[in-house]
Amino acid sequence: MHFTLRSLTATLLLIASSCAWAITTPPQIPLEHFANKPDVSQVSLSPDGNQLASLIRIDTPDKKGIALSITNLTTNQTSYPLVADNGTLFIRWIAWANNDTVLVGTMLPIDRESTRYTMRMKTRETRSLSVNVKTGAFQPIINPNYLRKLEIQPFYQDRVIDFLPDDPDHILMSLTGQVNGTYLGSRSIDPSVFKINLKTQKMRRIQRPINDVYAWKTDRQHRVRIAYRYDERSMQNTILIKDLQNEKWHEAWSYETLSSDTVLPMGFDHDPNILYIRAYANDRLAIFKVDLTKGFDHRELILANDRYDVDGELFYSAKQKHVVGLRTSTDDGIILWNKEYNALQKGINTALKNTQNTLYDLSMDERQYLVLASSNTDPGVYYLGDRDKNSLKMIAIRFGNLIPEYMAPFKKITYEARDGVEIEALLTTPIGKQPQNLPTIIYPHGGPISTSSEDFNPIVQFLVNRGYAVLQMNFRGSAGYGHSFMKAGFAGWGQEMQDDIEDGTKFLISNGVSDPNKICILGASYGGYAALMGAIKTPELYQCAISFAGVSDLVKLHKRLKLRYKSAVEVQLGENEKALRALSPVNHADKIKIPILLMHGDTDRQVWPVQSQDMYQALLDANKQVEYVELEDGNHYLTNNENRLIYFRTLDKFLSKYLPTSGAN
Repeated sequence: MHFTLRSLTATLLLIASSCAWAITTPPQIPLEHFANKPDVSQVSLSPDGNQLASLIRIDTPDKKGIALSITNLTTNQTSYPLVADNGTLFIRWIAWANNDTVLVGTMLPIDRESTRYTMRMKTRETRSLSVNVKTGAFQPIINPNYLRKLEIQPFYQDRVIDFLPDDPDHILMSLTGQVNGTYLGSRSIDPSVFKINLKTQKMRRIQRPINDVYAWKTDRQHRVRIAYRYDERSMQNTILIKDLQNEKWHEAWSYETLSSDTVLPMGFDHDPNILYIRAYANDRLAIFKVDLTKGFDHRELILANDRYDVDGELFYSAKQKHVVGLRTSTDDGIILWNKEYNALQKGINTALKNTQNTLYDLSMDERQYLVLASSNTDPGVYYLGDRDKNSLKMIAIRFGNLIPEYMAPFKKITYEARDGVEIEALLTTPIGKQPQNLPTIIYPHGGPISTSSEDFNPIVQFLVNRGYAVLQMNFRGSAGYGHSFMKAGFAGWGQEMQDDIEDGTKFLISNGVSDPNKICILGASYGGYAALMGAIKTPELYQCAISFAGVSDLVKLHKRLKLRYKSAVEVQLGENEKALRALSPVNHADKIKIPILLMHGDTDRQVWPVQSQDMYQALLDANKQVEYVELEDGNHYLTNNENRLIYFRTLDKFLSKYLPTSGAN
């Protein structure tokens, strides 16, 4: 069993912090160390601060998967009440409901009747479990007798909207359903809110469905206060807020999908009339505070950034009964405007230098807390803090075999696209080598409304350790740079977005970083599409192309996704079928002149494997060099550890053949 869950003495911490390793040429690290899922993840603290829950990777001859781990901090005893094989069952999340109970959200691929369309669908579904940490016994959260009454089962059965910390035996959950041909509310796809007893499984509905409302949010007093509505006919999103005086729902904000009028509620303060939202200010998403007594449009700007969208989640102190800050991916990871917690964060940052230190979990009395310290070269270390003892103790390492000193830091660069648009990118080069004439991997992100994260990336570090430079560009259409930049990618698949990727490649060549005869383009999902289009539009620029779970047929993608995400699909892809056909790699296999590697999970519900299957057949028909690997029980996110190993090994073998380097740094 591979995991690290340990406490270190103050002496060991001092020794570790005083070590300065002079690394010039790191060794070639075993592929498995990068490919394996984290040794430990999702560490969380029980309400009383006496126990830890986490997910542990298991790798023994007779058992592989992810286990729920419970550690008693007083006795140091650890139990593993639940194991998922990560093939037919995946653990998505864990959370403490009370000191004796951990809730577990799971996911499984399934093929069954749709609740919305007269057809069978391959999809992903979720389930939820309640685990007794004392006995190890577990049971479904939702009463099986209730589910047996339903003609069509809810797709999502783990949508907890409130853990009710003041009522540890209950939670609030959003559920859909249909009984004896009659919808529980307006339609089977519109969810109700149920209060569920975790011990008895007794369920009581506290909020009936509202037409076209797909999600709910509560206030700090645990009342259902916000409803998210999407009208498929008008393609309008509406945020509804319940008036506490008359119990009526009012339309607060309405906007078209992906428009600059978007309003995203984040949560309430203790005052039920104070709501925090994300909305655009000067073309960037910013944080506002809204006083509902003064009207929905009375916004007070709390946090904004001139260059980037501000994202994150509220940091709420139940003890002080106030929002005290924001956990964010920008700046230092957490921004606090409360003096007490700001001082605590500064103390943590003083103790843990050179990492982004995210204070993210506290006991009910807020005297114990957890910190995740990480960087682009450090995959992450968990620490347990005690405010009474003024101590900070290491308790878990996410990837025990990946030494930060062996990992390569990225350099943030910008380059100018052919039409003058500035593109930001991350360039990572091997340690100990001059960034000159290097074999290079061009690595566009998926989404495409996503971003190349500055967090630790095992794939990037693996490639760099093998001697490649890696360029990750945030082409137009990426998230995080404001609405105009994101909008510039609408209906731009294979066009301006692709030009941005090509221009980034040429930028590295013109600046002498990349060997023009040793460049491969690699991507997943949209990035896989971009890799294939790169091989088609500029076959002379790349020596190979690799697509994992990539899109090859935009017409097929459009037809499938518009059933569920009509407005978003039409905005992102456009509606011109002729144009989509012309921009589909599957129709241009004859133009490809370089070796192609295709990989796809056979249970992928995000991008169906037929996208890679069709591309493979088209390349075979055109007598092109192509390899195709289909991952058994594989999904869109390489959740299965064995599939991650296959992915890395296949990638390594393919690159060694078509883009060889001299090896490690």
